[in-house]
Amino acid sequence: MFTRSGNIWSQQAYLKASNTGAQDSFGSSVSIAGETVVVGARNESSNAREVDGDQSNNSVGRAGAAYVFTRSGSTWSQQAYLKSSKTRTLDSFGQSVAIAGNTVVVGGWGRNNTSGAVNVFARRGSVWSEQAFLESSFSGHGEAFGFSVALANNTVVVGAFGETRNSGVAYVFSNFPLTFNQPIPTLNEWVIILLSLMLGLLVWIKPFFSNWRG
Repeated sequence: MFTRSGNIWSQQAYLKASNTGAQDSFGSSVSIAGETVVVGARNESSNAREVDGDQSNNSVGRAGAAYVFTRSGSTWSQQAYLKSSKTRTLDSFGQSVAIAGNTVVVGGWGRNNTSGAVNVFARRGSVWSEQAFLESSFSGHGEAFGFSVALANNTVVVGAFGETRNSGVAYVFSNFPLTFNQPIPTLNEWVIILLSLMLGLLVWIKPFFSNWRG
């Protein structure tokens, strides 16, 4: 990690995966937003799934992983270890990553004989969870869906360079449900939401009752 003071750049941190392994290709993709960095390691080989699973079992060759780091002051630390919910050999999960706010998108172009897939994760506080699993509507071997990804607001763009004999295509996903941008509200939060809606309804219908009573 490098930071700038005026026109002078200096190294602030040296980031490594929590389960560093030979040929994991940590750093094959990177993305930053505010105080959070996500790093892909497309050849990482654990059999873990979703978030913070067992990192020590290297039985699924080149499945891939992504790592989330956050900064407090000038100190960086790993916050999460991300894996696909459908981890398989040669997925290359972490080939591409993108972050915006509390949402991370990770591409795994090698899934299903390079058909490819993309996983979406969301953060509440410091806890990450998988929110969506995206595949091409025209999925086919060699499409390489997820080779590149981009994320802004409610929109994800996914590159698939191998589509139609390498002519390539980009897919746009938008208008996701609530869980795409944030985890489902807790019970207490739902109570607050419902009470707010009820209060708003009473304020809206009060003039009608007043007029009805004359």
